[in-house]
Amino acid sequence: MIPARFAPILFGFLLSGMMSFLVSGLSTLRALGMGSNFAQAWMGNWAISWATAFPVVLGGGPHHPPYRGAVGDQGLAFRTSSQTGSELRWSGH
Repeated sequence: MIPARFAPILFGFLLSGMMSFLVSGLSTLRALGMGSNFAQAWMGNWAISWATAFPVVLGGGPHHPPYRGAVGDQGLAFRTSSQTGSELRWSGH
């Protein structure tokens, strides 16, 4: 079992890996078709996509301090100003 402090990193690693795998596969298929070099091109594109997606997910995920607590039971809370205390709320309904 891994320590809990590494959970966001592991989640970002797995999420970015799966999403980049699917998106790079679909875009490679649309660009090249199902030719003889499809798998090789897909794996090359996936490596580049994952190397890009992983830091983006880690840097912008909900576990990142500026966004912590933004998603809750009431939905998303967009704070417009910390001085006035006004908030725009979207409940997701």
